[in-house]
Amino acid sequence: MLRRLGRRWPALLLTADSSPNSVLRALRAGASGYVLQRALEQELSLALHSVLEGYRYVSPRVCEPLLELTVGGQEDASFVLTPRQREVLRLLAQGNCVKEIAYRLDLSIKTVNAHKLRLKERLGINDLAGLVFYALRQGLIDLPAAMSGAAAPPSLEYAQ
Repeated sequence: MLRRLGRRWPALLLTADSSPNSVLRALRAGASGYVLQRALEQELSLALHSVLEGYRYVSPRVCEPLLELTVGGQEDASFVLTPRQREVLRLLAQGNCVKEIAYRLDLSIKTVNAHKLRLKERLGINDLAGLVFYALRQGLIDLPAAMSGAAAPPSLEYAQ
């Protein structure tokens, strides 16, 4: 988004979100720095000076998980998703509909839909198939379990 403005202004993001994927998204979008709201005044000053001098700055509190994410080569659901989001993702990937998930987790349908929307936003995935693939990759479900939840193919017999 920042890159679309045409100019390269130094942008320092001050946020409470410490998830590694949020840091990566912000930096890819053009942010020059990423500081957590709970940062001390000295850290904020260092970040501002670094960004104004043309360097990038990332709060030390998010560096370790960020390195694990980038060095590991794939996103880890434990860093990216809340426990409730992981549970909703697991149930979706097993073939449960939103209504079934709401019943099982004692949530409203609107709440489950909100979790589903946040899952898609957080992971950058637009469809259910992508969510299922992500769940498989993360080990939230295994292939035999995913296949057992699949609907049986329609019968090929025709009514006489």
